Amino acid sequence: MDSLAYILSPSFSGSTLLTLLLSTHPSIATIGELKATPLGDVSDYQCSCGSPILECSFWKEVAECMMIKGHLFSPAKFDTTFKGNSWFSERVISSSLQGPVLEVIRHTAIRAIPSVKVRYESLISRNLAMMESICEISGGRVFLDGSKDAVRLCYLAKSISTNLRTIFLIRDGRGQTCSYMRHYGVAMSVAVDEWLHTQRECRRVMKTIPSSQFLRVQYEKLCRDPMTIMDNIYRFLGLNPDLGSLTYIAQEHHILGNSMRLRKITDLHLDERWHKE
Repeated sequence: MDSLAYILSPSFSGSTLLTLLLSTHPSIATIGELKATPLGDVSDYQCSCGSPILECSFWKEVAECMMIKGHLFSPAKFDTTFKGNSWFSERVISSSLQGPVLEVIRHTAIRAIPSVKVRYESLISRNLAMMESICEISGGRVFLDGSKDAVRLCYLAKSISTNLRTIFLIRDGRGQTCSYMRHYGVAMSVAVDEWLHTQRECRRVMKTIPSSQFLRVQYEKLCRDPMTIMDNIYRFLGLNPDLGSLTYIAQEHHILGNSMRLRKITDLHLDERWHKE
């Protein structure tokens, strides 16, 4: 693995679409969100390739590769989310991203408290092993993590020595909050609060990353002019834009996440339902 590409954004900002488009490049290896939020009943979970995830040959190879690297792995237990394994370590590791002073205190606690340090270092080691395993199996040299989470990016930026490139994906706040309301069935005030919270987290972590290492991408521009935007992203990642495609075929990939990953994408359509809702 030569480098890590990370998509940072609030939920419902188009990260799945961007991940699927980037996955078409032969130099990019990805499974979507490496943090792998709970998959539910894995016996019923379908990999984007079409196979049940427990029967998918790709995930069997990942388990074998992880074993060689000293980690037990199964699709039922990714254990790649930055969560504590006790009440205290959970508070330290999983709390929302704060201002500079509180973040210094957090990272001091991670280094100084043995139980928290052990958990944190084991998560870093496991995530790195997963990235390397997936790159080795897929033949990619850039690992793409579409997890979106700002705290996760902060930890990876501080702890993984590989070249890091962050794609900050932005969507019109009205569209994002409308999608959030539709998905969770909540009031607009709740959706707006969530949008503001994630925007604050994103901007806090961006202040810690050199400007040469992040690229702002607008969802609306991606949908209206995908070729230009994707070319810009590939160049930012140091890749040949000519090798990417604007057509995503689910069966050729092993992506986790929402149902969009199971469909073939040939045309991009801008979601502007918020104008009418």
